[in-house]
Amino acid sequence: MKVESPWTDLLLLGLISGALVFFWTSPALIPLKILIVLFHELSHALMTIATGGEVVSMTISADQGGEVLSRGGNRFLTLSAGYLGSLLFGCVLYLLAR
Repeated sequence: MKVESPWTDLLLLGLISGALVFFWTSPALIPLKILIVLFHELSHALMTIATGGEVVSMTISADQGGEVLSRGGNRFLTLSAGYLGSLLFGCVLYLLAR
């Protein structure tokens, strides 16, 4: 049975982060950037619905932008959900990949 050190995960995350920073301007990462924008906007939309609001529209553009138009819900939680939600999506994907 192989026993892994917690430092192994930290080193792996550091290497992945370093590679992303190094290749950030590469066209090969555009699909990943658009996926991150999708997670960000989806988090806004899900929090709007979770706090009793209504999502009027959600758009994601090829130039790595997006927007969610919503009505109602808790404004503070909905606005905060973008970065926190995309972080949570990333953590879940990392854990699933492991």
